[in-house]
Amino acid sequence: MKNGFGVKSLVIGIAVALIGLISLQAYWISNALELRENRFNLEVYGALQNISQRLESLETQHIIQEEKDFYNSFYNPTSDSVWYNSSKNQSIKVVRNGNSESLKISSNGNLNDTLDANRQFERQMLRKMNAMDSMFNQMMFQRMKSIQPLDERFSADEVDSIISDELHMRGIKAKYEFLVIDNGRETKLQSSRFTLDEASFKIPVFSTDMMSTTKWLLLNFPGKEGYLFKSLWSLMVLALVFTAAIIFAFYKTLNMMLQQKKNSQIKTDFINNMTHEFKTPLATINLAVDALNNPKVSSNEEKRKHYSKIIQQENKRMHDQVEKVLKMAMLDKNELELKKEVILIDDLLEDSLDHMRLPVDDRGGVLSSSFSTEGIHVNVDPVHIKNVFVNILENALKYSPETPRIHVSSRSVDGFVQIRFIDQGQGMSKEVQKSIFDRFFREERGNIHNVKGHGLGLSYALEMVIAHKGEITVDSEINQGSTFTVTLPIYES
Repeated sequence: MKNGFGVKSLVIGIAVALIGLISLQAYWISNALELRENRFNLEVYGALQNISQRLESLETQHIIQEEKDFYNSFYNPTSDSVWYNSSKNQSIKVVRNGNSESLKISSNGNLNDTLDANRQFERQMLRKMNAMDSMFNQMMFQRMKSIQPLDERFSADEVDSIISDELHMRGIKAKYEFLVIDNGRETKLQSSRFTLDEASFKIPVFSTDMMSTTKWLLLNFPGKEGYLFKSLWSLMVLALVFTAAIIFAFYKTLNMMLQQKKNSQIKTDFINNMTHEFKTPLATINLAVDALNNPKVSSNEEKRKHYSKIIQQENKRMHDQVEKVLKMAMLDKNELELKKEVILIDDLLEDSLDHMRLPVDDRGGVLSSSFSTEGIHVNVDPVHIKNVFVNILENALKYSPETPRIHVSSRSVDGFVQIRFIDQGQGMSKEVQKSIFDRFFREERGNIHNVKGHGLGLSYALEMVIAHKGEITVDSEINQGSTFTVTLPIYES
């Protein structure tokens, strides 16, 4: 009881420790995922800030280029020089070199005339610059009045390129989808598979547009969870491998403990059974020896022979029991040598039946047979195979609580001879049938062994049949008897 309690406590302790370890690992992995997700979110928001700035910068570049193109189209002189004629027979030539201008005055007049010409030229240039400035202001005003739609200023590829570049710079390689919203309206600036319901990141863009509504850039990551799990894959695999190794070690340890406990119980039962099995014949022999020493018995030839026969029988009984144990030990060590002979299977069966007729008759039972294997030979060790048949018949006799009725039949099937041992005894359950060929196993009824034996007979029978390349099976139901079937290969010369 104390030992059983100790084993149970140890199993419960190890199980609790395993559950705690698995829970702790799950907690660590959950925390690692949470930290990784927080870091991922921070990196994404940082990237979004840079994306917003880069979009603003790209818009500025677009405006500058558009204004430059507009100015070039508005002011596009066809020659590199412009002539201005004065009223005093003088000419002023403005020579352009790229974006710069130089003044050349040719006149036949005096210096005053030249100065007047310069002043006139300056006034003309001032008027020209004022006109261009007014034109530029008017153009900008008109542009502010009719700002282009956002998706006409940019392309989705430009936005996608900026987002991809910023995310990769921060080590984010997860698949993403994006969308730009203008005044609550979806624009064409979006990826092909964007789903608005899944958006998880949002930032305002183009906030410098004073005369337009707020615009938002939405970004989501459809495979975010898988991406985060993938980043922790190596850690999770190691945790699973180590946990599985611990569980397997626990299982093997528990299995070994239970097996050792079972073996210890079997050993105890075996020793107790051997003690009882030897105690009875030894007591009988002792009584027979005492009787032979009695002068009245020793002078009576008939009684002396009777007691001598009892001593021989009990001695043979003990010898057979010891022989079974020794044979099983030799089987374990592969030291048992089979002395095979080619023999008629019917002769072997008849010999086995003759060995059991007397015990069956003593109980008033019936031992019948029907053979269909006349002239069929088998290559077997006759001693061991006879022991197999006798062991099965002994079991049929032992487990027939009422008048034993045993029938033995034989037939040939596809190159094999099939022998069936049918009894009408107490039968056995399916659970018992799974264990009857185990060593030292004996069925218990009412938590007691009500049939004598060591539990070695059927185990020995199985080992011997397998050694002869055959098989042995059982079919039984409680209170309906049992049928043992032994199959051996037919010998063909």
